[in-house]
Amino acid sequence: MRKINQRIETLLKKFDGIFTTKQANDFGVKNSSLKYYVKKKQLDQPMRGIFSDPDQLEDPYLLWQRKLPKGVFGGETGLYLYGLTTNTPYKFHMYFKQGYHFNIQFYDQIIPHYVASEKFNHNVIWHNTPSGNSVKIYEPERCLVDIWRGGASRYTALETLKEYLNSDLINLEKMNELMTEYGGKKAVLELQAAMEALYGE
Repeated sequence: MRKINQRIETLLKKFDGIFTTKQANDFGVKNSSLKYYVKKKQLDQPMRGIFSDPDQLEDPYLLWQRKLPKGVFGGETGLYLYGLTTNTPYKFHMYFKQGYHFNIQFYDQIIPHYVASEKFNHNVIWHNTPSGNSVKIYEPERCLVDIWRGGASRYTALETLKEYLNSDLINLEKMNELMTEYGGKKAVLELQAAMEALYGE
């Protein structure tokens, strides 16, 4: 059985198996100690500034939420988490408030989108990943509107819309509210037309 330092064990329990350097420092654990625990295999370090339980299955969604806590999952990644697309995302779509400084080194795994500050926090909820961890994500209606506005392939846009209209998630009132909010845009008008055609089938 793996022996583990009591303080590290407390951190892992408190933060669901993943914590940041700052959280450890705030708890009184120094950077030199973190390096020591990694060397002793009491911790994994899946990315810079992030530490996790070696016995816990790695959850990339939770890792990126901890690494980029100001980000919100959405778009195609959000729809995948809702089970509305079969396309496994090779990169994660995350949304940030306009003006957020995104580190260029993350571009190989994250596709950043920027949202006006007055709309950034609209429709944000907490939702479970496939591993059962909770992350910030836009509601399915917001994800759908965003992919139609954001240039997703026609196949993906239609596939996810069909899945949504046949799912337990459907909320036409909320969908209409969002389409009105973004009304007048060509992509949203196309979404409205597709919804009318599909929902009337």
